[in-house]
Amino acid sequence: MKKIAIGIIDVYGDEAFLKCKNSLPSVDYIFNVHSSSKSSNKSNISRYISYGGLFNILLRDMLKTDATYLFLIKSNVIIENSSVIADYINTAATFGTWFMSRGHTDDKFKIIEDDKDNVSLNLFENLSQDFIFMLSSHIKHCGFFNEGYTNVTDDKNNCLEIYDFYNKLEQKIQYLPKGYFPDTPLSQAKISLQNINLSRPSLKESTTDNTTKIYGQFYYTNKFIPTQHKTATLEDAVDKLEKIQKIYGATT
Repeated sequence: MKKIAIGIIDVYGDEAFLKCKNSLPSVDYIFNVHSSSKSSNKSNISRYISYGGLFNILLRDMLKTDATYLFLIKSNVIIENSSVIADYINTAATFGTWFMSRGHTDDKFKIIEDDKDNVSLNLFENLSQDFIFMLSSHIKHCGFFNEGYTNVTDDKNNCLEIYDFYNKLEQKIQYLPKGYFPDTPLSQAKISLQNINLSRPSLKESTTDNTTKIYGQFYYTNKFIPTQHKTATLEDAVDKLEKIQKIYGATT
């Protein structure tokens, strides 16, 4: 059986981190990294000022293991039902969508049904960085997350390192077009977010000038801006999903 690794980035402080960690199911490997500005934990403290850097610490630890299925989560996450781990893997096996993020609860989405296996897939308009599911092989194809996107002031669409990685995924292997980001429908009921300040916690003070510069850097690299990325139609997305399903469904 292929192995599972979960990594937590602690950016909300000790209490949130412990609640998150205590909610995790038993899996093969669990890793964590602590932001030096938020945690009193004195082990594995990072001074990275970007989420890409924090995620990459976890990924490098994970790649030293034999884990195939990788889950990256922020410390505001509470796993209410441990079966959500299997839900992500089973949904990905059905549709071939091996990179997914938990959608925003207030985000628009489309529901796609697979009648053969009686499994559904949600396609969200935006990405999230709270809970990410991916394969270890994605690092081989796409490299690590971009560490250059430090804090920006925008809230919902500020996970530029995730959009950047998704763009590489779309370019290097066949994947769904931007604006149709996959998630298992079961994640909304089985994963909750702690009632704390859920805006992007500050790893470093950001200014408007810095935000403009970072978005400029992102656009130069990716040729799109979050909230302005949806150019494909739902029909285009479904056609692409059918191709992905044939290539990657139940193969990993």
